[in-house]
Formats: sequence, C-alpha cells, structure tokens
Amino acid sequence: MTHYQAYPQQAPDPRYQVPAVPSAPPMSPLPYGQPYAASVLDVEVANHVRSGWAVESRSETMAVMVSGSRPNHVLHLLLTLLTCGFWVFIWLLVAATSRMSRVALVVNPDGTVARTKH
Repeated sequence: MTHYQAYPQQAPDPRYQVPAVPSAPPMSPLPYGQPYAASVLDVEVANHVRSGWAVESRSETMAVMVSGSRPNHVLHLLLTLLTCGFWVFIWLLVAATSRMSRVALVVNPDGTVARTKH
C-alpha cells in the first residue's frame, strides 16, 4: 500500500523567503536585582537631600531631584502695589536671579548611578 501526502514536501522558493531581521540584544537585568538598585538609589537620594535638594519624582531605578525655588509672584505683586511701584525693581532682580535646577539620578545595569542635569 502506497502512502501519499496531500502536499508533497519541496524546497521553499527563495523569492518568497522573508529576510532575517537582526534583533536587538536583550536588555541585561541588574546583576544584583531590583532591591539592590533601590538601595543604591536610596543612598544617592539621601546624599542629595542632605545637600538641600528635594525629590520631585521617584521610581525603583530613577529619581528626579530639584534644587532652588521660584519667587512668590503674588507676594511681590502685593508689595509692588503697596509701595506704589517701587518694589518692582526688587521683584525683577529676584525673578532674574532665582533659578531652579533639576537632576535625574538613574541606576545603571552595573549598579552605578548616572547623574544627568536638566
């Protein structure tokens, strides 16, 4: 008895083959795991807070720190109105010299912390 196949096996036509797409290398996880990354970041955040920085946002492997403050424009407007406009020069000086700076702290896969200014 002869065994027949419904679709005989044949070599695929090279014209219809999809070229192989190189894939990106897999992301290497942190060598010591997430708790290690969080503890390394905790130390860096604590050092920045001791230096006068404030935490703006935080995740397990990244934190955004803020330093400086913005002037209170409502207060300066009231002082300008109460002093008949003389306070406007001080207001302009304060607004021109007050700066806010941001720093992003990111834990790299090797356990080091990268610091990026914004």
